[in-house]
Formats: sequence, structure tokens, C-alpha cells
Amino acid sequence: MGCTFARLLVDAGIDVTMIEAGGRQSGEFGGHLRNETIYQHNSDTFTDVIRSNAVRISVPPAAGSGKDSHTNPDQNPATNLGASRVARAVGGMGIFWACATPRTHPVVESIPFVGSDELSRLYAVAENLLHTTTDAYEMSAQGRVITEKLNETGYDVRRLPLAVERLSVDPPRVHWSGPEIILKGGDHRGTSVADDPRFTLVPEHLCTGLVHSGGRVTGAAVRDLSTGAERTLVADVYVVAGGSVLTPQLLWTSGIRPDALGRYLCEQTMATCQVALSDDLAQRLDPGAPAVEPYLWIPVSPGRPWHAQLHRGVFGYAAVPDGVDRRTVTDLVWFSTCDVRRDNAVTFSDRVADPYGLPQPTFHFRPSAADRARADDMVTDMTKAATALGKFLPGAEPAFLEAGFALHITGTARMGAEPAESVVDPYSKVWGLDNLYLGGGGVIPTGVACNTTLTSMALAVRAAESIAAG
Repeated sequence: MGCTFARLLVDAGIDVTMIEAGGRQSGEFGGHLRNETIYQHNSDTFTDVIRSNAVRISVPPAAGSGKDSHTNPDQNPATNLGASRVARAVGGMGIFWACATPRTHPVVESIPFVGSDELSRLYAVAENLLHTTTDAYEMSAQGRVITEKLNETGYDVRRLPLAVERLSVDPPRVHWSGPEIILKGGDHRGTSVADDPRFTLVPEHLCTGLVHSGGRVTGAAVRDLSTGAERTLVADVYVVAGGSVLTPQLLWTSGIRPDALGRYLCEQTMATCQVALSDDLAQRLDPGAPAVEPYLWIPVSPGRPWHAQLHRGVFGYAAVPDGVDRRTVTDLVWFSTCDVRRDNAVTFSDRVADPYGLPQPTFHFRPSAADRARADDMVTDMTKAATALGKFLPGAEPAFLEAGFALHITGTARMGAEPAESVVDPYSKVWGLDNLYLGGGGVIPTGVACNTTLTSMALAVRAAESIAAG
């Protein structure tokens, strides 16, 4: 999201300085780590890359050791989003994200405060910046067989929109879109604003607070994490795009505390299973064709308020046992939204610090009865699809993943028409501050079932255009 602001603002002739607590993980600014050759040939090994670059946000004492300084003594395990993580690196989670970029359903996942025509235009800009396509995996024989079978069963299976470009089929190579492609305007061969003199990156520096008075932010306090040196950066406009937890954390520690900050938190319930295609379906695969995995989805609809994906996951859902033909293996991953409720929240401690010295986040999240019923219906639906395709692999039967695993938190800095129940206005500007804007999933005011990146980016595009327009 920060790179979206940077690209559009530099294009508009505006100087941009970007602060990032982490350092570079790749040779290219914000490059997707999955583009390395080793992961092109065996995506299963990419799971360890994800785990090493993302850390848990709130660990209850019972889940850690007595010597673990990163545990949170205030976290109730029963209300935790225990799998929720943050990434501190140049490019953030964009260096390993799954690159799925579906649009929301206009009714079931409606985004208030943005007209349908305007939202469609914003989506198109975001899709261009991410190089979203639907044809990178169209040659997958496995995808064709799965699509035919499930559509016969009554599903609406489509090719999943992905921020990816197909480079070759044999050998199978693609270019996954990391934040670097946003800075290049959607073309990984293009010119990056990272090379523009109007853009400055300051890595391994932590923003510890925003100084504000008279309805304006007047400075950003920054600490060099390698030396401990502190300074204040001054700008005309400030943008915070630190994710759905660290963005409200920075506002909180800065004394910017609207009543809705951290509240109305939504996170998706996520379930998965893994199947091997039945013998009759496996026989439809062309043994001579390159083994290209499927990337498919079943969109949200009024009768199915959950988002479904079928592919070979890289987030460690389950390892494929030895002796199983990998061409027949498919991960089914279903996501269900939750009801918007004020009491679902992330709060920030006045006495416990996180590893970076900022107020420790604590989750207070409980699914409603309707959320649980919807999730149960979702798993029933997933099981129906799975059994139509084949048999579950041992240990990979349908199961819910730990709360927070989806990493699709919304609502913590929500958009609204009035300041009483929101943090930002319909253009992502913080209420009461003329020059502070937010970017990220926390701005989305509703619970959605699909991946949140594209919608977050569409709202960031709108905010950046508003800043550029003065």
C-alpha cells in the first residue's frame, strides 16, 4: 500500500520519503522472493521463507516460555488471533504474499462510501499496478479437469485473478508481483520510482510517533534501528501504511485515538483440506504435458457467502506424502467473513511494550453465533467439493486453521461517513487531521471473504489521487 502511494504521488511530481523498519530481503527493491529459481521448481520449500519473514503479533504466556520477552501477559488465548503476523522488511508482506487479487462481490461484500462505477475504476488502476492476469495458469491440465468436474457438480469455478506474469511453460516459470512491480507501474521491465530522485527510501528506521497540533501532523519521530539515533522528519502530508495492526498502533502511541481505533475488527475464518484426484480424473491428465499447478477460485455469491480457492498452497497447509503423484494433489482453501461488531478489537497496552518498544497489541476477538454457523456451512461446502474430486490425503482432512491465519484483518482504522464510528473519511484521511492519510486493509469498513489486497489498494489509489489533487 505504501508503494501504491509512492508510485502515484511521484508520478504527480511530489517528493516522497518512505520509512521502513526492516531491511532489504532481495536485490531488487521489494522484489517477491518466490521469483528465485529454487521456488519456481518446488513451491513447497517457500513455506519456510514465509515463516522466517513474518512474526506473531500477540503470544499468550502459556504459548511461550517464561524467558520469552515477546509474550503478551494481557492476551487471553480464547480471544487471540494467534496466527496473525506482521512483516518488517522492505516490501512488507508483499515479498511473499500469495498474489491473489479478486474483486469483492458488489452485494455480499459491498464497500460503502465508494460508488460502484468509481470502485470499478479504482480496481482497474490497482489491477494495472499489480499486473493482475487470469491466464498465467490457463494451460494447467489439472486446472481444466478440476474445473470441468466441479462445474458439473454445480459450482462456478473460474481462473483465479493473480498478480503474476507467465514467462515460460516448459520449464514452468512465472514472475510474481511484489511491491517492486507497483513502483514500476505494473511492468516488471519498466522504470521504477525507486530510481527517481524524488523518491527516498529510509530502511531500518522505525517511526515511533507522529507529532501533531492544531489539526495537523507536524513531524514524524524516527529512530535508526542500527544506531539508535533519533530525528524528526517534516513533510506536508503524512501517510501511514503499516498494516491492520501496526497502523493503529502508531496512531495510538501518537495520542491519535478516535473511539473507533482498533475496533470493528473483522478477520476471516479459514478452512483447508488437501485431496488427490480420483483415478478417473487423474487419467484425464496428459502425461506428456508440463506439470502446471491449478489456480482456480469460486467467487462469493449471495447463496455462498465464502470465497474459495483451489491451488497448491505455499503457506504450509500440509506436506505431500512420498509416493503421491504431485500432479494430482490440490489444496482447497475456503475463507468466510465475520459480522462487523464494535467489541471485536485490537487494543494497545500502556504498560507492556512490543519488541520495538511500542505499545503491545492485544486481540479481543470472538466469532458470533452467525459467524460459527456460516463457517460450519462453509466447511460442509468445501467437503462436498473435495469428495467430488477425489480422496483426502492422510492428515489433510477438512479443518479450520488457527484464528488469524488468513492475514486479512479489516476494520481497525475503518472508513466512514462520520467520525463517531470510523477513523478515516471516505478518502482515507484521518478525522480531525488535515494532512494524515492511512492505507491498508484496516481502512476497509466491512468484513469481506475474498483476499483483501486489491480492495485495500483501490482505496489507497483513491487516497493518493486525493492527495495529488491537493
